[in-house]
Amino acid sequence: MLSIIEQITSVHILIALVGGILPALIWLLFWIREDAHPEPRRRIFFTFIFGMFSVILALGLQFVLIHTFFGSIDSQSIVKRSLFVGIIAVLLSSLIEEVLKFGSAYLGGIHTRDADEPIDIIVYMLAAGLGFAAFENALYILTPVVLGEATTAIITGNLRFIGATLLHVGTSLILGFILAFSLFKNEKIRHRYLAIGLVTVALLHGAFNLLIILYEDYTVYIFAAVWLGLIASLFIFEKLKKIHLNRIQ
Repeated sequence: MLSIIEQITSVHILIALVGGILPALIWLLFWIREDAHPEPRRRIFFTFIFGMFSVILALGLQFVLIHTFFGSIDSQSIVKRSLFVGIIAVLLSSLIEEVLKFGSAYLGGIHTRDADEPIDIIVYMLAAGLGFAAFENALYILTPVVLGEATTAIITGNLRFIGATLLHVGTSLILGFILAFSLFKNEKIRHRYLAIGLVTVALLHGAFNLLIILYEDYTVYIFAAVWLGLIASLFIFEKLKKIHLNRIQ
């Protein structure tokens, strides 16, 4: 690992960042266009950036969690050692990521007065989720890029897009839906919706990670389930958008 770090150059970092960020930005532009009254581009951009930098914080917190409280280097080894303890570790790691994605969306725009429509909440959540996924992808791509394995880097990027990126999009959509439904309710109810939403997406996120660890040979089917979930989320999003447009016409 140390030898790989010593080989990293600014060119490698740039290639990894472009490979990780560009697909996520294309997705983000698509979602922005879905908003009939788009939020300020500056806020959406900063939400995306906050989502990217939250990966670093997530990795730090996950390291402390896994190393200090579970005495291991990663969740996979914990699961293989003890399924019950591994499930707890995976769920807590997933909760860390989902909380940080929400924090990024909240700081980026949800807390502002401009976020006054249900779709606005969803777009900010997606921006944060895509930013998180973009930086994660860049980190995964970096090693094969440094080693000069272009094919591996492309395959890694594609697999990450199919699986983990869509997972982040899906969980961000689901939490965005839950928060959108609570937008016009009182503060106590909004906090309750937030807690329920975070637990829900952490469970879904954790289930995905556990299935990948336990049933690696069935990864294609697990990815297919993520695709189906995303399609269902897109359908709900379109319904919400139509309801919103009907109200403002």
